[in-house]
Amino acid sequence: MVTRRESTILVTVNASDEDQRLPQLSYDPDQQQQHQNERIIPSTAEEVEQGAITSANENEKTAKSTTNEYIAESFLTDPLRCAAMPARYVVAIWAFFGFLCLYALRVNISVAIVAMVPPQSALNQSVRSCPVSNTSSPEPPSHYEFDWKPSTQGFVLGAFFYGYILTQVIGGNLAEKFGGKWIFSGCILIASILTLLTPLAARAHLGLLIAIRVLIGLFSGPAFPSAAALWGKWIPPSERSTIPPVSQSGTNFGIIFTTPLVSFMNNSSFLGGWPSAFYVFGNKTV
Repeated sequence: MVTRRESTILVTVNASDEDQRLPQLSYDPDQQQQHQNERIIPSTAEEVEQGAITSANENEKTAKSTTNEYIAESFLTDPLRCAAMPARYVVAIWAFFGFLCLYALRVNISVAIVAMVPPQSALNQSVRSCPVSNTSSPEPPSHYEFDWKPSTQGFVLGAFFYGYILTQVIGGNLAEKFGGKWIFSGCILIASILTLLTPLAARAHLGLLIAIRVLIGLFSGPAFPSAAALWGKWIPPSERSTIPPVSQSGTNFGIIFTTPLVSFMNNSSFLGGWPSAFYVFGNKTV
């Protein structure tokens, strides 16, 4: 016997006497739909909650990458970490003083050489004023250690740029491979050590002095390309037109700071006069 009532279907099976123990079967679609909803609702709520958590994490990551306010913990040692300053400003200040030191090591010899060799005009004047004989020759004043010709002085002053131009091309590749901070700081360290050796090289042999200056140029060349790698990593696009120029202005401050100080050292007796220009700046940079 089958009875149909609206949306509920009841099926009743009248078994024979020997099958009286068989149960009666019934099918209710409303109850089945209710059970399905009960199973779906917890799953749906869990998915919604998981989606909200994922969206919040993505928004947090986007905010951090946009403002770059997280602290520079990857390249500073524990005692030097600054919890109140954004990482990009720490990098900018660090690069500023790095450029200042590089240009101090670069231009110090341009002023120190004035005290190393006699001026050519004074030498020519002494020749014209004194009678020339076969037994006498003009001698530079005693406080000048080297009697270099102008062409020789040009080689000494230009040796830096012979090496400088060679490594600027590969500086960016080195920064991508080893990290901009390591290349930038390593170049400054090696250039400062070579600067400390400059007075010894000058007194030993002219060729050794030129070789030292070429090496200083070689290790100074990757500085700007490695700094560009730092800008791309730490400076957000909205500030790349302001922060890098401020850091690179350290080159100008290096020239302004170095030239008068070296002039003062040339006229003093501190560490022998002109050698102090290399000892002081090399030591302070290290």
